[in-house]
Amino acid sequence: MRRMPSILFLFLAASLPAAGQEASSKAAAAQSAQAQKDAPAVDKSLSGGQYVNRTTKLSLINAQISWEELNLPCKDEWRQTLQSPASTEDKIREWSGLKAKCGISGLYEYRMGVLHVLAGRYDEARTVTQAALAPGTPYEKYLLSVIANADLGQGNLDSSLLRYEALINKYPEYYDGYAGVGAVKLVQHKIEESIQYLNEGAKRARTLDIYRNLTIAYAQLGRHEEAVKAMNDAYAIDKSIVKDRESMHAAAISYILLGKLHVADGFLKMLVQADPQAANDPEIRKTMGYVSKKLEEEKK
Repeated sequence: MRRMPSILFLFLAASLPAAGQEASSKAAAAQSAQAQKDAPAVDKSLSGGQYVNRTTKLSLINAQISWEELNLPCKDEWRQTLQSPASTEDKIREWSGLKAKCGISGLYEYRMGVLHVLAGRYDEARTVTQAALAPGTPYEKYLLSVIANADLGQGNLDSSLLRYEALINKYPEYYDGYAGVGAVKLVQHKIEESIQYLNEGAKRARTLDIYRNLTIAYAQLGRHEEAVKAMNDAYAIDKSIVKDRESMHAAAISYILLGKLHVADGFLKMLVQADPQAANDPEIRKTMGYVSKKLEEEKK
């Protein structure tokens, strides 16, 4: 597989003026001003199920990274199950077969709940995790997090918001309550509130979903420098972010509006390389056409 260039490298390279070009900053400012007038807009229609579902999955996958650091029982078996190329349904069967070995009450159900959410089986995820919420379980906050994620995955925003807020109240130092409220607020288009909660989550844990959602939120508010910084943070955590259409598209538009067309072009090409179907998305196709046109104009 061809190695993709570092997003941070692209950002830094685009930020450095060429030697001897004294008018470069003025030209960039003019280009940025023109871009503000006719560039594609950041997609604000984020309330659809696809967006909610993808946000939920990112949150759950990131939880595994934090859990691995805790050296919990059956860590290796759990990592192998998650990283297996098998379908999610097969992973559920595989994890079920490990119950005799890894059936620690609360922890086993939490992980099974994660797999059910990844499979889109939200009712099953809720059922298995709620059954494990015994008094005194040391895994309560993780179980509650899966239940909230199941609600979010189903688009039950009011219910998931209440659950995430309760998680914050009970476990104020646990990041996922803040990350969850931030995700819900983003879907509800309460962008400034979303950013506030996402940044509170980031103070407690650096996870892909937090910086992914910050990229989109900052871009929607026109805070484009912060948007591309959030994307660089997401990429530093997990390079698979290049497959995520919403955040990559938002970052590309932020670079356009910062007058950095070549970087925007690089982002869009990385996205399509990682997810070829993204080229069929009408908004992304529109942005790619815009960038291509502007780059051709620069050559004239």
